[in-house]
Amino acid sequence: MVFHGTTTMSLPANVLVISLALILMPAAVLAVALSYVSFWLAHLPALVAGYSLAVLTGTISLINHFRISDVRPAAATLLFACVAVFAFGMALILARRRLLLAWLGVAGLLASAIGIMMVPPKMQWRSGVLEITAMDMGQGDALLLITPEGKSVQLDSRGLGGQSHSDFDVGIANFRPQKLWHGLDSPSPEFVELAASAGAFGVVLKPHIAGEGFVSGSVQIRVLNPHPGTEGSNPAQDEESMVLRLPYHNTSALLVGDSHRRTEQVLEGGNPQSNLLKIGHHGSTTSHSKEFLQAVAPQFAVVSAGCCHSFRHPRPEVMRR
Repeated sequence: MVFHGTTTMSLPANVLVISLALILMPAAVLAVALSYVSFWLAHLPALVAGYSLAVLTGTISLINHFRISDVRPAAATLLFACVAVFAFGMALILARRRLLLAWLGVAGLLASAIGIMMVPPKMQWRSGVLEITAMDMGQGDALLLITPEGKSVQLDSRGLGGQSHSDFDVGIANFRPQKLWHGLDSPSPEFVELAASAGAFGVVLKPHIAGEGFVSGSVQIRVLNPHPGTEGSNPAQDEESMVLRLPYHNTSALLVGDSHRRTEQVLEGGNPQSNLLKIGHHGSTTSHSKEFLQAVAPQFAVVSAGCCHSFRHPRPEVMRR
């Protein structure tokens, strides 16, 4: 998956870094050279180099905290793309003409860039329809849910909807969710890091356990796992994955995360019948017994697995069931 990112602060950051480097590098070289003669002679240039380095790294860290330094515009519409290409071509042509025309070309290019960032295309969704899209994440696992009202929910059993791995710090930075649903408060370093990253972006963490339900638009989401009283482990285990059931009118979807047969046996007694089943654990043999599949009786199933993976997911015997 490709995320659109713009380095809006790269130019001012580089101007500052280069200016400081012009002080830092000579001072550092002078300090090293004078250290062979006298420590006291090397003290002053070393001090200058140290302070220059501190200001340089501190400034970069400060810039990274600005939201403007991490702008992620949506894909441009065809109209904006054509305007941007035209503006870029005119800027190249006018750059060789008079100064005023050159500035007009740059202004047109800047205006097209601002238009792409500030006027995102309208979200494409069908009113009154619950959409569930499986993203191609290889050996990862991600589903995009769009409610009939156009609200979007990112469901992922590897962090945003179940176990937590540090690679989902990137997911939070890209998707900027308002809330982060999770199962157990795991003591694992990965979950602690994920929670800290969510807090840094102002994301509200909300744990959910079996028996609870919450609403997104007109969709009532039921939580079937983890069960109350279950303690989070370190490292997090597959059985701790959130299991969700999404009924909508006369259809439903069952999302089992990375659950194994032990969790499936519990689900079998709770009427898990659903039209759509998200195959658990990438189609591993640890999931989806014949009894569980008979209880769910899905019409459709979706599985996410990496190509040529060493575990050979999805397993052929699971697919035959």
